[in-house]
Order: sequence, then structure tokens, then C-alpha cells
Amino acid sequence: MSGRGIKWARVYSLVDSMTRETPEDVNDAGAKDILEVLNLIKGGEEKISEVELKLDEMEKKMDSLLVQLEGLHKDNDGLAKESGQK
Repeated sequence: MSGRGIKWARVYSLVDSMTRETPEDVNDAGAKDILEVLNLIKGGEEKISEVELKLDEMEKKMDSLLVQLEGLHKDNDGLAKESGQK
């Protein structure tokens, strides 16, 4: 978990405990709304993590394709030299 995720987890925990340990009027004053927003943020962070993983996978595939392309380029250069020598 990133440092940002740890901070949000701590804030989430504090607000969650506020909603359980405070009188109802305080809950109505905004703690539940804050908790709802934090839940949305947490969901957003999970989506960001998924996107980052997909980007990492795509980067690996791109690297693999680049290696293949470089190999084809070398093969093409080799064939051009061979045909030029004939």
C-alpha cells in the first residue's frame, strides 16, 4: 500500500470510529457524509491501482514488441547486406 493509501486508511478509520462513538446529532452534522466521501475516494484509489497494474502489463508488452521489432530490423539489415553482396 502506498503512503497515500496508508494516510487515507488512517483517516477512514478515524472517521469510521467517529460515526460509531459519537452522539447521533454529531453523526448528522457531517461525519456520515465524510465517511461516504472517503468510501468513494477509497474506491477511486482501488481503480487507480487497477489501472496502474494494467499500464505495467502494457508497458511489458510494449517492451517485448520493441525487442521483436529490433530483431526484425537486424534481420532486415542482414538480408539487405547479403543481397548487396551478391
